[in-house]
Amino acid sequence: KTAWSIVFFVLCAMFVALALYYQFMLPKPALDQKTARGDDTLAEFWRVFARFFAKPGIWVILGFLLLYRFPEAQLLKLATPFLLDPPAQGGLGLSTETFGVVYGILSRMTPEADRGWALGLAGAVGGAGQFIAVPATQALQDRQGWVGALLVLGGVMALMAAVAPLLKDRPVTGG
Repeated sequence: KTAWSIVFFVLCAMFVALALYYQFMLPKPALDQKTARGDDTLAEFWRVFARFFAKPGIWVILGFLLLYRFPEAQLLKLATPFLLDPPAQGGLGLSTETFGVVYGILSRMTPEADRGWALGLAGAVGGAGQFIAVPATQALQDRQGWVGALLVLGGVMALMAAVAPLLKDRPVTGG
């Protein structure tokens, strides 16, 4: 309790100091005036709100912002059964501990001084795959069209499926 109180008192003091600095030390330009058109603040708010939605292309922009990550959000819910179902049912048969195990192994493989860096790098590499795959797939689609892009991506998946049996399990060592 005391530690959090100290944190909030320090933050409060910092905000008060910044407010005083802004009030007394920063210049006040002559053009810095209120621009409200009337005394009715609520009406002014709705006017600004209406002008925002009257901008050209705003509905396309808002649609993009709302729908950009929608497929991935849907995939996250659909991917879980695929990852957890056994191979006999068409899944990968992974346990819920798999990702924790991967990060645990990575933690044990790296010295303690470099552990945060290694785990951050692992997360960044996982995120970089998404960052690279989207524009690469778009470029592929632009060059080959939808059908060609899907055929190339399907070929890559088939190649991964063909190479997967060649991967060998490492023997479990004690420790």
